[in-house]
Amino acid sequence: MTNQVVNRSVKRASAVALIGNGFLLILKLALGIYSGSLAVISDALHSMMDVIASAVIAVGVKIGSQSADKEHPFGHHRAEPIAALIIAVIAGILAFEVAQKAVIQMFSGDREILAGVALIALGITVVVKLVMSWYFRKLSKKLHSPSIRALAIDSRNDVAATIVALVGVALAGTGLIWFDAFASLIVAGFIFKGGYEIGVENIDYLMGKTADEDLIRTIRLKALSVRGVLALNTLRSHYVGNKIHVEIHIEVDYRLTTRESHQISDDVEAALQTIPEIAKAFVHVDPVEVLADGTRRTAGFHETHPELD
Repeated sequence: MTNQVVNRSVKRASAVALIGNGFLLILKLALGIYSGSLAVISDALHSMMDVIASAVIAVGVKIGSQSADKEHPFGHHRAEPIAALIIAVIAGILAFEVAQKAVIQMFSGDREILAGVALIALGITVVVKLVMSWYFRKLSKKLHSPSIRALAIDSRNDVAATIVALVGVALAGTGLIWFDAFASLIVAGFIFKGGYEIGVENIDYLMGKTADEDLIRTIRLKALSVRGVLALNTLRSHYVGNKIHVEIHIEVDYRLTTRESHQISDDVEAALQTIPEIAKAFVHVDPVEVLADGTRRTAGFHETHPELD
């Protein structure tokens, strides 16, 4: 899958998120104010965070899709994780504000809400968010995009949060009015949880975390499948934004010419860069002599790495 196709898909997903969350924001804010339900208004604020998140992700994707330049020779892949971290910070602030209002409302005395109107808003939200969660989860697995994964996590948490709000409003409609504010407090917890999960995942991307074991295995097998590669003795990987850079040392027959060894190196680089998660592969060639007993004798210092053990 080409970068252009990926970028178009991510932009389309961002547009879907913006339109869907914008619709839910207007719906829940209007019906929440009309019904007097703090749980619905809190859920509307949750949708407002989603709208902001969609806009931030759209900007992050636009920047991240830019080609490498003189100031950024390895591209702009860190833009998406930075965008996701901004979402996490916004989620934390919003969660605090919602929780504060919920606690105040719980101790402010009795009030009346139009439970039927509030339940309509929340029921529509559950249906819309279930569809959005399925769409974003499927797309994030296909594109390996942290920003789209952030949208999938957020939509999943939205469904749970809205169901809690729905139960709270239903109980408030029976006369237990404080359940409306209590549900709002739980919604705040979901907002914070979603932001925390997004933040932790994308900090790993920005800190240069290594690829997981399954991907390391895929990288190793892909390199070893190239004709002329006898073995590997070093393999390092780290995230640069949402993409991975790989450093790999391959062992080739010492009798090959420089031209032949270089061609094998190019073949390995090209093969590794067909893996969707990998943005760049750096290949170093180590000439070795294969002895009669099958062992390899290397010339000079060769570094080993535990990822290959």
